[in-house]
Amino acid sequence: METLTKAPPITVEQFLNFKAPPGYRAELLDGEIILSPDPKPIHHDVVTNIFDALRSRIGRLFKVGMRTNVDLREAHYMPSPDVFVLTHESWRQAREENRYPLGSPILAVEVISPANTELNVLNKTRVYLRYGAVQVWNVYPYERRVVIHEAASRREVSDEENITLPHPLPALQLNAGEFFVLQ
Repeated sequence: METLTKAPPITVEQFLNFKAPPGYRAELLDGEIILSPDPKPIHHDVVTNIFDALRSRIGRLFKVGMRTNVDLREAHYMPSPDVFVLTHESWRQAREENRYPLGSPILAVEVISPANTELNVLNKTRVYLRYGAVQVWNVYPYERRVVIHEAASRREVSDEENITLPHPLPALQLNAGEFFVLQ
């Protein structure tokens, strides 16, 4: 009888030395390197729409970014949200020290594509919240809906509804429908 041995988990330090193949982005989730292909047009357009909506409304007050790993200061996690919101100070420190931002973003957005497994999406959502995210949005382009996760709640929003940004972000509302406009 053969016994399968699972490889030990990859640490953040090891992950930082990993170079993803061209056309892929890498994340470290629970000690495993997860590779995702570059986004296809619909995924790309939805990410851009969300980024543009957030940046145009709160970009002077907060850093709105895309596709950058965040260092959760946990040995086995470095996720990369599609869109994120951080304080300008957190971003400035990361830039000055030439490192990834520390801690979870205030808001992390994951646009779900067929390459995402439900387990990885759930895992990333829990990790963002555990390490300090106030909200995590799982955006489903083909279903035109957003699942909003907070520490103690989860709710779904259709493309006809508004999403209120969480504190400490300004109490602005975004219409989910603008995320799904394809031009």
